[in-house]
Amino acid sequence: MTDLSYLPARRLADRIKRRELTATEALQTYLDRIAKHNPALNAVVSLNADRAFDAARAADATAAPTGALHGVPMTLKDAHDVAGLRTTIGTEVFDRMPSTDGTVAARLRAAGAIIVGHSNVPPFLADYRSENPIFGRTTNPWDAERTPGGSSGGATAALAAGLTPVEVGSDLAGSLRLPPHFCGVYGLKATENRIPTTGFFRPPDGLPPSVRILGSLGPLARDLADLELVLRIISGPTRPTRTCPRCRCLADATGHCPSYGSRWRRPCRAPPWPRACGARWSAWPRPPPTRVRRSNRGCPTWTGASRRSSAR
Repeated sequence: MTDLSYLPARRLADRIKRRELTATEALQTYLDRIAKHNPALNAVVSLNADRAFDAARAADATAAPTGALHGVPMTLKDAHDVAGLRTTIGTEVFDRMPSTDGTVAARLRAAGAIIVGHSNVPPFLADYRSENPIFGRTTNPWDAERTPGGSSGGATAALAAGLTPVEVGSDLAGSLRLPPHFCGVYGLKATENRIPTTGFFRPPDGLPPSVRILGSLGPLARDLADLELVLRIISGPTRPTRTCPRCRCLADATGHCPSYGSRWRRPCRAPPWPRACGARWSAWPRPPPTRVRRSNRGCPTWTGASRRSSAR
């Protein structure tokens, strides 16, 4: 397609870098398309055009491109913290205005992307359709009587309809697999922890995260090259988040748990957790030794402390 709204993100960025197109013009094209098609789709929510235009004008004024997505407008799933952009996760429980970017939003902005709004999700990202009491129901761009899936349904519907060139979704039970299949776009569930989840599905202050394992983030795009590009931008380790194995709350940078102090850092002779994505996993606390059955003696995680416990 020759339509600018269906141009791959990498080619759109190249045209902006070569001054064949301004970031402001690219943004206006996408906003016009959102205004035309989003009332029927309800895929894009919490739109903030004024901040987006400020970022686009700043991109046009810069002497050198800022990154691989220089001047590219895009949406982001409504579970990523974006500074100054309303984030709800589909429920009033999480409805807030973040003051800082999450890791994914920060890395995309550092690469030059302009985040114009969020894409719709079900409450708590816990449904196979994207409908919530705050913004309503998202429809499939191919058939308004059908669902785009969930929980990344708003993101994939926006992609298929040309309302955004790329997106970043999440997956715990199929949210990066089912919606792309329903909408005819590409999605990739990355290996757990390959993409940092800091600032994603952030619980209210003072509460521990509700999901700590199995979930992962991943890119969404209309072609494989854009999928790989976004994955490279948002992947990579960040400062490890220490988690208390007793109460599962987040400890601070020194490993101090607000409930148990430093007592949770008990020594354990179990093998270290596997390395992933070059992260220095030695900084993470290891789980404390636990009682195991005699039938588990062949397990490689069997520790001396466990042997002594089971021998009693």
